[in-house]
Amino acid sequence: MSSAAPVVLFLHIPKTAGSTLSALVYENHSDPERRYFDDDDRFPGVWTFYDGFSIDEALAPPSEDKVESLRDPGLRAVVGHFAFGLDALVPGPSTYVTVLRDPVQRVLSLYAHEMLWFQDTHGILAGGLSLESVLAGGAARDFDNGQVRRLCGGDFAFGACSPQHLARAKENLATRFTLVGLTDRFDETVLILGRRLGWTSTLFVPKLVNRHRTAIVTPSEEALAEIAEVNRYDVELYRFAQELFDAEVERMGPGFARELEDARTAQAAYARDAVWTPVDLNRGSVAELESLPGVGPVLASRIADYRERSGGFADVRQLLEVPGLGQARYRTLVMMVAATGGEAA
Repeated sequence: MSSAAPVVLFLHIPKTAGSTLSALVYENHSDPERRYFDDDDRFPGVWTFYDGFSIDEALAPPSEDKVESLRDPGLRAVVGHFAFGLDALVPGPSTYVTVLRDPVQRVLSLYAHEMLWFQDTHGILAGGLSLESVLAGGAARDFDNGQVRRLCGGDFAFGACSPQHLARAKENLATRFTLVGLTDRFDETVLILGRRLGWTSTLFVPKLVNRHRTAIVTPSEEALAEIAEVNRYDVELYRFAQELFDAEVERMGPGFARELEDARTAQAAYARDAVWTPVDLNRGSVAELESLPGVGPVLASRIADYRERSGGFADVRQLLEVPGLGQARYRTLVMMVAATGGEAA
């Protein structure tokens, strides 16, 4: 990659498949001659914006050490949950990339994410808040047109999103982004980005895909309608992003459909070897439970004993009730297990 190439700013909106795409940015934009790995998995040439999962963090003025990192002459890409406007801190040319998701599905995923990981960024757990309470309470701005907020870079109260904020977000998408991808068209998104940015690798392992979402949140039709109403500007922005994406696919030319078919075939083969098959907490043998990282014979037996006493795992979060397991090990295991077929399910 030429040193004159613009710095790629991957604006990762939470719960849009951005963790999966981030891994591809690291792989394709880090400096292979200086790459090294330590406990933090650092990638020279790519800087990770660790703060910013909530919109409040994303809009906060950056610290001086962050500003210094953005001035690094070897910087090739930035990855993180920041908001539009970070380009002003990059001395040379830069370009944005992002991925948008259907707003209703993103809100459901965001709520389930916080419930699953016990990371109470928005006070949902502390307040014992239902999804309906979050939408009505006004305390968590990420649940109110969170995609428009990130992409217009505006700091405004819950319920205060306006047509002007939407127009600014649309203008930014149309003029400052190399690509606006879509979560539900992720294969196409990766393939187009590969072309646009000269990637040599486009195979990926899906990350942080919450297979437990429906066990955590099963909204009513009324709740779905309320999410759409609260996020009506995000709904309009998503329609606009779909139009931009369709136009981008058209520009790829007549050979793109076949190229996409080949890419999907290669990706399916790669995923078969790379993706972990979850162990079913209700049906897995003690030996299968032992195969999980950090689970030895004693803990595997405790998990089996717990499911026998309780009638099965209805919810993977019940793992925290297993003696000796704890939150740290729970977070290691939660994406590697399933909870189906129990009497309590």
